[in-house]
Amino acid sequence: MTQGNVPGVDPQIQAATDAFRRDYRAVQAEIAKAIVGHADIASLTGAALRCRGLLVGDAETLQAAVDAYVRSGRPLELALAREDAGTAFLRAGDTARGREQLVQAIGLFERLEARRDLARVDAVLRAAGVRRGRRVTRGRPQTGWRSLTPTELLVADLVAEGLTNPQIGDRLFISRRTVQAHLAHIFAKLDLTSRSQLAALAAEHRPRRGVQHP
Repeated sequence: MTQGNVPGVDPQIQAATDAFRRDYRAVQAEIAKAIVGHADIASLTGAALRCRGLLVGDAETLQAAVDAYVRSGRPLELALAREDAGTAFLRAGDTARGREQLVQAIGLFERLEARRDLARVDAVLRAAGVRRGRRVTRGRPQTGWRSLTPTELLVADLVAEGLTNPQIGDRLFISRRTVQAHLAHIFAKLDLTSRSQLAALAAEHRPRRGVQHP
């Protein structure tokens, strides 16, 4: 996709920059295509489809990324993919599908307590003149499994998988210190003293919550 001329930039430099962008996008799209063709892991397929969809600006490809992430059990990546797909559908004039994806992205961001992401998607909807309806806030117990926040539940699940704090941080895109803070809150709410206790409890609750991981 050729970029418009930028005032004050030499036309030759602009032309070279545009050519580089086109070549870069083409290479990335081919890499993404190859990954999709050979990967069986849902999260990897979703990442490749999302990459390709963003590079070529195709809403349907981004929708395919959403479908892949639904099977991956990774809510943050799914929320981001829904945001990308919803934004692309709005740009394409498909307000109904755009609103559907963005509202679902908002629901995921709310569960993950990702306030910055939530505010960003809200802004996209407002700019498009789309209303998403009223939110209902429910109280949460102070102790016990039901007292855990969505992010704390994710951390507990990853502990049950045997991940270390750095690995959990990488998976959820948060710092090690934030992971430690979440674990401290979890231990206090559940009256636990070790990761092994938490892992056993999380494994016990996982089937009832239908949590899936690749």
